Order: sequence, then C-alpha cells, then structure tokens
Amino acid sequence: MGRKLILKRVDIEGQRIAVFRMGALGDTLLFFPLLRVLGNWNPLCLDWIVDGRWKSLLTRFSGFQRILSAEDVGWWKLYGELEDGAVSFPLPRYDHALLFARDPEGRLARNMEKVTGARTWTVDPLPGEEGIGHVVDVYLNLLEGTGMQASEFDARFVPTDPDLFFVRKELGFGNDLPLCWSIHPGSGSPGKNMGVDIFARLADMIEERGHRLLVILGPAEMDRAEEIQNRFGGEQTVFALNWPLERLAAAMTFCRGYIGNDSGITHLAGLLRLPGIAFFKSTSPEMWGPLGKTIRCLNSDSTQEAPGILADLLSESGR
Repeated sequence: MGRKLILKRVDIEGQRIAVFRMGALGDTLLFFPLLRVLGNWNPLCLDWIVDGRWKSLLTRFSGFQRILSAEDVGWWKLYGELEDGAVSFPLPRYDHALLFARDPEGRLARNMEKVTGARTWTVDPLPGEEGIGHVVDVYLNLLEGTGMQASEFDARFVPTDPDLFFVRKELGFGNDLPLCWSIHPGSGSPGKNMGVDIFARLADMIEERGHRLLVILGPAEMDRAEEIQNRFGGEQTVFALNWPLERLAAAMTFCRGYIGNDSGITHLAGLLRLPGIAFFKSTSPEMWGPLGKTIRCLNSDSTQEAPGILADLLSESGR
C-alpha cells in the first residue's frame, strides 16, 4: 500500500500476479508493454483486470495469459468497507497485485490484500506533468531491467472468423484487399478534436487517389453523426457506426492507413501498425502518443503539414 514499486524478474517468476487498470481505451492499450514484460518473466499466472468494455477487443491480441472484466469480478466492492467473510469475490489468490488506481486512503489496496492475499502496490495511473517521457516508459521504469522502450513495442491482432465475416459483409468485398483508408474524426473528449473540415480535406485527397474510406463513429460522435456523414458521403465511403471494437479492429487490418485525433482508436491504429496521421490538439504526443512508429503525430501548430505527409503516405502505399 503506497510501497515503492521496483519489481525484478525474480519477484515475478513462478508467482501469481494481478494487474488492475481501469480507464479509457487508449489508456488501457498503453499498458500492453508492461503486461508483455511481466508475461515474459514467466509468472505462474498473470491476470489483467480491465474495464469490461474493452475485454473482447483485448482478447484478440496474442501474448496475454488471462483478461478479466472488472465488472465480472465485482471490483467496485473493493472500494467499500469489507467485513471479514461478508463478501465473496470470484478472484483467485495472488502473490502480487499491481493496482494502477488512485487510492489516497489505501482502502482499495487493503481490501485487495484481504480478498486475495496478495502483496499489493498502488501506482497513480496518470504520472504527473509533461516532460517526464512517454507514459509507457514511465510504467516500464517500475520494473528493473526490462530492456524495452515504448517505441519498440509490437503486438499481434488475431481476428476470429466471425469478425472477418462481418467485415467482408460490411465493406462489401470478397477476398481481394481493397485500397481503403480509415478516418476517425472524433475522440472521447471534445477538447481533443480537430474540426471536421481538416478531415474532409484529407478524405478528398484519399478518394482522389482511388481509395475507399472507412469513417469511424463511436458513442462520442453520435450527437454529430449526421453532420459527419454529410461531409463524408462519397459513394466509396463506409460508416462504422458503433461497431464492436473487435470487429472495427478487424476492419482496420484491411486498411492502408489511418487519420484521427488523440483517441483510443488512434492507439488501436498504432498497435495495428497502420501508417497515418494523428492530431494532438490539447495533449502531448511525446507523453501520450500511440505505440509503434507508424503514426505521425501533429500538434495544433503543425496541422498544415498534414496534406504533404498524407501525399507521401499515399505514394508509398502505391497510389
């Protein structure tokens, strides 16, 4: 509880480990490298407890032992006062628990220790001010001798047959790979969003090169879905309206590139190694940028560079 967390391989090998991180999609995806290192250290078991909204998507990525929904294990009960024997939890016993959560009174950690027997650490999931490096490197620095940096991480997405059937049906093609680009003109925070106009201009460039568009609209964009659909209403446009995340990710694997704001979908595009552009209007890409090296991040002062970058990406993709 409040312990300084510097774990070594010897602390993990052969042990039962739980890692808890609730949060938005992008925040969750940025935990991949930490989980990968812990998994490489040969624990007896490694459970990742996450917001249930992301579980189906996360299970499509290889390399993780077990992913649990916080809702399924009754996680929120751990924030209350527990009496001995009064509450049962569908959680196994653990040796160590890493709780990336704010717990100023220490109640969450105490209850986790009481329920699972784990030696428990709590870590603030939002590590302070800018200028301290990428948040993934901050997390990895909690472990000794990882030998990994945020820019070096790679992941493998494995869609299921039903995912692929859905995608082929919605995108309207058979076995041929289309020339398709994905665009997500929104995010979970209005303050992060660039105006629709810049996305529309870039979409025109993509369509002029003969590419189809997959325009992504999630729950945060539903209040302006009609406006966005009117701006991207070309014959070659497919709208992904609240598609399940695992099926959206499967569709994105058929795309040649991606354009978006600082959002969970942009982080997903980075994990899928899509080349593209991400606008960081109000956040720092140096701290919160997507994993991998394929997404070019632009702040609000450099948006004028986007057309030239896109032209180069289109040329590299063959059109």
